[in-house]
Amino acid sequence: MAMHERLLSSLRDEDPYVRKTAALLVNKLCSVQPGLLERLEFVTALKSLLSDSNPMVVVNSLTALVNLKEHTKQNLLVFDSGIVRKLLIVMNECTEWGQIFILDTVCSYEPTSSEEAQSICERIIHRLSHSNCAVVLSTVKVLLKMSNYIDDKKAVKALEKKLGPSLSTFISLY
Repeated sequence: MAMHERLLSSLRDEDPYVRKTAALLVNKLCSVQPGLLERLEFVTALKSLLSDSNPMVVVNSLTALVNLKEHTKQNLLVFDSGIVRKLLIVMNECTEWGQIFILDTVCSYEPTSSEEAQSICERIIHRLSHSNCAVVLSTVKVLLKMSNYIDDKKAVKALEKKLGPSLSTFISLY
């Protein structure tokens, strides 16, 4: 069995530790040999891992897809509301690093409606009180971007009031 076949098999392994590690290995391997992506089914396998039940598998496959986009200059992952919703659900079980990566990825998403932007804000706003400053900053970034898509001025004002204390805390730290 060739190395790329073993790696594809590892992406489908029943052990989540093997799957999450394989996702990172695909990322590394394709950064060294970008042509490998064009010949093999790695992108398809990584996209399927976005629906995995293990949060670390999801985050590692997302990380690999985003990083591979940088190496190949191809848009390997088209975000839709379903993927964003899944990422926001998975984020509740992730490490701080995973939360930051998901928030930064969600920040690149363009919501399709004002309601969707409000829903995203509602799902993440509680992270403004997180103990990790990087999680809070990533949350602020997403909230500010999503506020541009919200039509309801009262909702935007309420969001701004909730952002105030977090931003004040950062200013006082520096």
